[in-house]
Amino acid sequence: PVDLTEPETEYSVKCIKHTFSNYIVFQFDCLNTLNDQLLEKVHIKMETSDGYEVISYKQCPKLAYNQPGIAYT
Repeated sequence: PVDLTEPETEYSVKCIKHTFSNYIVFQFDCLNTLNDQLLEKVHIKMETSDGYEVISYKQCPKLAYNQPGIAYT
């Protein structure tokens, strides 16, 4: 996993890249660090480089305080 956020931000995001012969799936492990916030419908939008396109996003339905959640692109 690669950290995508700074340690002092309101949430933590790590990315794991899964490579297949015709696809790349990015798994985003998310953690909400605000005890008074409930994040809903969390998804990660990505910009692509030449030759790639985003086919689908799978959101994390809700991200409660200190509970891990996963979103995919």
